[in-house]
Amino acid sequence: MADTLCAALAPDNPAAAPCASGVTPVTHGDASSRVPGVIEALAAGGAPYYPRTPETIAPLLGRWRLTEDGIQPASIWRDPAPDPAAPFLSYGAAALKD
Repeated sequence: MADTLCAALAPDNPAAAPCASGVTPVTHGDASSRVPGVIEALAAGGAPYYPRTPETIAPLLGRWRLTEDGIQPASIWRDPAPDPAAPFLSYGAAALKD
């Protein structure tokens, strides 16, 4: 999956988006392993599970520029008073192509 995403976002890909395009990737967060039953439920449904940290997500974006929001738990995206201790299942990000 990571190779597919990197290839799709690569600047030399002729099918890649033009400048000023945006992308909003969402990926399983590493914290989901602390939420009881999530890993088992995903496995039972046949969904691939790739827990990632923000540090492992950022390289997948290649030369796309993250917005000021960066990579953060999707459940607190732009929340003015987020609970940093709240469990979450995925990270989200918004990135732009210059």
